[in-house]
Amino acid sequence: MFTRYCQGLALAVLVIASAGIFGCAQSELPLSDQDASHHGDTITTDSSGEHDTKVEPDTKVVIDADRPDRGLPDVHTPVGCTNTQDCSENGQVCDTRSGRCVAPCLSDANCAPDHCNNDNGLCYACVTDGHCDEGRCDAAGGTCKECLNRADCEDGLACSSDGRCVICAANTDCIDGQAPVCSTPTNTCVGCVGAGDCAAGELCHPDESRCVQCVTEGDCAKGLCHEGRCLGCVENADCGQNQVCDTAQSVCVQCVATSDCPSGHCRPSDNTCVGCFDDVQCPGGACDLNAGVCRDCVNNSHCGSLVCSPNYTCVQCTAKSDCPLGRVCSSLNTCEQCVVNSDCPLGRVCAANNTCVECNQPSDCPSNRPVCSSNVCFQCVNDGQCGPTQRCFKNLCHEKGTSVCTSDATCPSESCHPFVRACTCDWPSSSQCSTGQVCCFTFSGPICRLSGDCN
Repeated sequence: MFTRYCQGLALAVLVIASAGIFGCAQSELPLSDQDASHHGDTITTDSSGEHDTKVEPDTKVVIDADRPDRGLPDVHTPVGCTNTQDCSENGQVCDTRSGRCVAPCLSDANCAPDHCNNDNGLCYACVTDGHCDEGRCDAAGGTCKECLNRADCEDGLACSSDGRCVICAANTDCIDGQAPVCSTPTNTCVGCVGAGDCAAGELCHPDESRCVQCVTEGDCAKGLCHEGRCLGCVENADCGQNQVCDTAQSVCVQCVATSDCPSGHCRPSDNTCVGCFDDVQCPGGACDLNAGVCRDCVNNSHCGSLVCSPNYTCVQCTAKSDCPLGRVCSSLNTCEQCVVNSDCPLGRVCAANNTCVECNQPSDCPSNRPVCSSNVCFQCVNDGQCGPTQRCFKNLCHEKGTSVCTSDATCPSESCHPFVRACTCDWPSSSQCSTGQVCCFTFSGPICRLSGDCN
């Protein structure tokens, strides 16, 4: 940019506009070569023979014609500004981009090849979108950009702060769970940019931008870092006693094959030695997969018509619902008539053999049959349970001296004399009489009496 200095000015201020060179007025003459020589190389001659002085654009130059140097610059300093109010001379405006006061433009001709913003009198590369070969015009900065917002970009792209369509401009643009963080230097979605993006105990790999267990060997307790993962082992020697190295997972385990187990089988799901992990390993039984041992049964499907108990054995029942109607399940897992008295009909009690009986003890019997014998209530089972003048016969108390009977069934001989109501017998044999009786020959025929009652 060149500025022409003119004679005949008592004092003048020239501001060099960025769009051109101001010439001298017709009544003024340009400085001569001799005048210019007083100031070294600050004067140059253009192709027309006129003399111009090199001055930086937007530079304030004070010319004093009364000095012996006949008007050459006394001051050569930029005028700074932050707003147009800082520029008070000759209607200048502040170009905040350079922080200098400049002459305002009136049309695009003053700014070629740029364009004049009539709102602030400054020249910009663009004022409207039409001034851009492609993209949008950023009115705030007067520059053409690829985008101003997301809508200007293709689907799936975001608009960066510097006006480029990029993969991401913020973390919210990253929807892949494996790469949830936006790396602003590259505007790409990555796994992390710092340790704060990773889970506790993890690091952000500086070269791969992903969360890892380790970056160097020193990050691992055993000093084995491979592809961002701390390895537990690479060979069996790296593992403790009774362990081997699972080289596929790089961890120490109890076994990787059945040959690693002193007994049983190697369960592949967790690399532990167990008694079984499949029913085929339990002949005649089933494999309890949780415990890794063979059982008689694990569920009812292994027991046919029976059920599988909590002890893993096939039994008749584990609950009343497993038994036929009218039966209950005992503590021995068998279906029984009763377990407690309430399981029996009224007037019956539950015996030790889980059957409903008349009595277990005398208190279970009515007052007219107070003796409990073999779970049945009787009037008596021996003479001591009868009155002093009575004797016990057929579990009933009778007066002594008689062998009272009511029917043939009540006599050992199965014959009751119809008139004397005494049991008959084959005299002189007493085999058909009860204990303590003998066969007596009477006027009514041979009948059973107590041995002292035959006379």
